[in-house]
Amino acid sequence: MNQFVIAFVVGAAATASVVRAQGTLTASYQVSQANAHYVLPNSTTVGNFGQTSTPPGTGNDFSATENRLFNNNGFSGRGFAVVAATFNPTSPGVGGPFWGATLDACTSAEVFASNIGPHRLEESYGRAYGEISFNLSQGLAWTWNGVSQGTSYNTGSYHAVTAEFTLTDINTGFSYVNMSDTTINGVGNFFIPFALGGYLPPGDYRLTWLHESICTGGNTPYGFYPTAFGGAPLVSCIPSTFSLFPVPTPSTAAAFSLAGLIATRRRRH
Repeated sequence: MNQFVIAFVVGAAATASVVRAQGTLTASYQVSQANAHYVLPNSTTVGNFGQTSTPPGTGNDFSATENRLFNNNGFSGRGFAVVAATFNPTSPGVGGPFWGATLDACTSAEVFASNIGPHRLEESYGRAYGEISFNLSQGLAWTWNGVSQGTSYNTGSYHAVTAEFTLTDINTGFSYVNMSDTTINGVGNFFIPFALGGYLPPGDYRLTWLHESICTGGNTPYGFYPTAFGGAPLVSCIPSTFSLFPVPTPSTAAAFSLAGLIATRRRRH
C-alpha cells in the first residue's frame, strides 16, 4: 500500500551566498546486533550473539560491525550487521551544531546447514538501527536522499528483510517521513531510490533508519518451517544523507523549487 503526504522538495540550486543553517543535536543512538543460534527441545539456547551500540550521550560519529558465525551440532549460520552515522559537522556532541548526517545500515542472515528435529528452532539474524534527535530554533528546509533495498529467497525457511526510514515531530507525533518495506521468501523484493525534502518549523525532531534480516526455521513466531537453510549471502545496505538548509528568502527564492511530494509508504508482503 502506498500513501503520500504533501510537503516541499527543495531545489539544489540555492546554496550560494547563504548563511549555513543548523539545528542542535539533542540525542544520538545507533546499535548493531547479530546472532546465529539454535534452541534445543528443553529451551536451552546455544549460539553466538553480539551487540555494539553508541556510548550514551556522546553524539559523535559512529560505526559498528557485528559478524556472528556459529557452527555446532549440525547447524551452521551467520548473522551480520553494520550501522553508521557521520555528522556534519563531524562529531558535534550532544548540544553541538547539527547540519545533517550521512547514514547507513547493512544486514544479512544466512543458514548454511540446518538440523531441525534435534533443534526446536534455528536462526541467523542481523539488525542495524540508528536514531538522531535535534532541535530547531528557527524553521529550516531539509532533504533526505538515499536508497531502500532488500532481497529475500524461498528455500523452505522463513527469510525476511526489512528497511525503514522515519522523520517525526517529537512533540506532536506528526510524521514527515514514514517508509517501510519488507520482503519475505522471495516475494516483494525492493530497490527504491528516494529524494525527499520539505520544511520543518521550530521544534524537536527525530529521524530513524533501520535494516533487518532474519533467516529461521523450526517452531518460529511466524509458523513452523521444516528447515532453517537459506537466507542471503550478500549484504544489503540502505545508505542515505539527511541535510538542513535555510528557508528561501526573497533574494534566494528564485533558486529554490518549492513543490512536490514526500512519500509515506508501508508495504508488507
